[in-house]
Amino acid sequence: MANVVVKSNDKLTKKDKFNMLLALVKDNDMLSEFVKHEIELLDRKNSKSATLTKAQKDAIAVAEIVKDVLAENERMTVGAILKDERIASYVKADGNGVSSQMLTAILSKSSDFINVKEKKVSYYSLNYGEVADEVEGD
Repeated sequence: MANVVVKSNDKLTKKDKFNMLLALVKDNDMLSEFVKHEIELLDRKNSKSATLTKAQKDAIAVAEIVKDVLAENERMTVGAILKDERIASYVKADGNGVSSQMLTAILSKSSDFINVKEKKVSYYSLNYGEVADEVEGD
C-alpha cells in the first residue's frame, strides 16, 4: 500500500480525499472504479453549480440594459425605467416581461446603481464610484 502524508493543518476537500483513496486502492480494480466514479460525481455537481440559471441570466441582461438607460439619463425612477422601450420590449426566458419587483431587486442588490430618495420617491442612477448622500425631502 502507498503511504500518504497529510499535515494536520491542511484543509482537504472531498475530492482531495477521494484522490488520496484512489492512490491507496490503485491495485484493487473494483475499489478504484468506485472512487473514480465518486470523483466524477463531484466534478459533475461542481460544474452544475458554476452554471447560471435562466433567471440569473435574465437579471444580468436586464442590469446591462438598465446601465445603458441610466447612462443616457442622470437619474430615473423604477417606473420611468420600465417605460423605456429597451426594458419594455425585453422578454425573459419564461416569456414574461420585466416586473417592477424584479427591476427593484436588481437595482437594490447591485453596487452598480445608487438609490437616492427625494420627497419619498426613489431615484436610481449609475454608481461611478462616488458615495451618494441620501437626501430626505419634506
